[in-house]
Amino acid sequence: MNDVPRALSLKVEQTDGAITVELVGHSARARQVSYELEVSGRSNSRHRGSTMLAANTPVRLSTMTASVGESWCVRLLAEEEGGDPYEILAGDCPEAET
Repeated sequence: MNDVPRALSLKVEQTDGAITVELVGHSARARQVSYELEVSGRSNSRHRGSTMLAANTPVRLSTMTASVGESWCVRLLAEEEGGDPYEILAGDCPEAET
């Protein structure tokens, strides 16, 4: 298991009928990251990107706001230089098919 903290994280806030999703990058060392952020609710939105994070410098990489019903899902697929890809989920996300 990799003991290095993940460089990407999500902050999700839900208000009346909407969610705001913030993708934050923060790494102890300079690191290349790529990501795909998907927000599903009443509609679907995607944002993809790739960037170099500076050491010890938190940065907001994306902010998305979406109108949602009772059920919504936020899915982040991320890959960091020198590490295995990972996924972060929030909300009512379906189980991945194997």
